[in-house]
Amino acid sequence: MKAKSQKKAKPVKQNAAETSATCQSCPRTVIFFSHFQPDGVSAEIENAFLVGELFTGEKPFPLYLPALEKAFELAFAGNKAAAKFLVDLATHLSFRIAALEKQQPQVMREIASKLNLWPIFKGTHTCSEKETLARLEELGLGQGIRHLDTPFRKARGCDESLAARRWAKEAVRCINFTRLYQRQLVSHKDSVDKKLGQGTWKRGDEPAWVSETKDLPDYSNQSRPKWADVIRKMIREELPEFHLRTEWANQRNSCKARNRDSKGEIQNTVLDDIISALKTITPGETNQSAENPLPNFGK
Repeated sequence: MKAKSQKKAKPVKQNAAETSATCQSCPRTVIFFSHFQPDGVSAEIENAFLVGELFTGEKPFPLYLPALEKAFELAFAGNKAAAKFLVDLATHLSFRIAALEKQQPQVMREIASKLNLWPIFKGTHTCSEKETLARLEELGLGQGIRHLDTPFRKARGCDESLAARRWAKEAVRCINFTRLYQRQLVSHKDSVDKKLGQGTWKRGDEPAWVSETKDLPDYSNQSRPKWADVIRKMIREELPEFHLRTEWANQRNSCKARNRDSKGEIQNTVLDDIISALKTITPGETNQSAENPLPNFGK
């Protein structure tokens, strides 16, 4: 007589709330630097979110109402209905804020001048980039605060068609954000070490170039050579095969024509062009306050 085969136990499904609670108990990996992204596509919003929470003990971008926080937790755990609700809510609010800009322009300008972020809705229809920029210009977004972003000097030509200039700007932005993370890490060292020791947070690995950003002065004509050294190292580490990208085809062909087309020689040629582009975008010297322009995540 054959023994009856045992039925395999079905896996117990967790609901969204249980999944969220499980995720919250897992160590969350956080990095204290910004990856170099020459195409300007930000893929590090989640890390910026985590860094702010680690430093302050509070979630950045609070939703103020417990019901909304709950909806976000469910959406973060994969609940489609909760995610759709938040998208609809954000879209409706964006339209209403646009209406407020027309109805109460002075009030909205006063608010926008003290912020560096502003909600803009974007649809599938053709929308002029100039209209969006004009809207932000009208609001005076961020005019009342000091910026983390370097005010690059306007140069002739379009950045999209000048790869070296585009890479130079993104490199400066990347290092600037990394300086922010590193300096805040030093100022919050005790509290961060304590949280890391509790096992709920995990510090991600850092490439060698990151350690050289902490003592960099603000970007300027005078400090440009120091920044250039770090930019070279950063690009090599972040994108080891960067010389093979399509935007550097002219540099590859030029090196080949001179029989100097090894990987190192092509990379040096590309990096020389990027560093040369720094000169065209570096702002002129101005009388700036001695205060640190980097924002603070909190005490």
